[in-house]
Amino acid sequence: MKFSEKLKALRKEHNLTQDELAQKLYVTRTAVSKWETDKGFPAIDSLKLLSEQFGVSIDEMISDSDIDTQRKINERKATVLYWIAIGCFVACAAVSVAATLLQLRWLFYVGYAFMLAYVVLAIYRTRYRRTTPGKVILPLVLSRVAIGAIIAIVMIFVVLGMG
Repeated sequence: MKFSEKLKALRKEHNLTQDELAQKLYVTRTAVSKWETDKGFPAIDSLKLLSEQFGVSIDEMISDSDIDTQRKINERKATVLYWIAIGCFVACAAVSVAATLLQLRWLFYVGYAFMLAYVVLAIYRTRYRRTTPGKVILPLVLSRVAIGAIIAIVMIFVVLGMG
């Protein structure tokens, strides 16, 4: 039985609505709904509260298939964020080239917005990437910030050259 099915069964067994359970776990009803429909997975603190609420161990609540489901959800989120970040990067480059060719200073600000979106999305994506224990994410984050800084510096020099 999957985690979502176990959770729903335990909730009904204890005569709780999703809203009542959410209040006891300090989460939203939407979060409980996502857990019960396999669209999300609770954080460890919520798992501990669920375990206490229903009087079962965390091991009883989750199984290997549940962990695999969460990994797949995270991989999908990371992939979506990756492609959106790449789109922002390409848009930044295209807008910057257009701003240079058309000599439109205001268009560079649009490029800055895309560049900032790229850096933020690329950093946020690390939240969903699987990393091995001990692997430091700092170099990955710094590389994204460095790319953004290089783009910003180039755009500033072009804008100053237009003045």
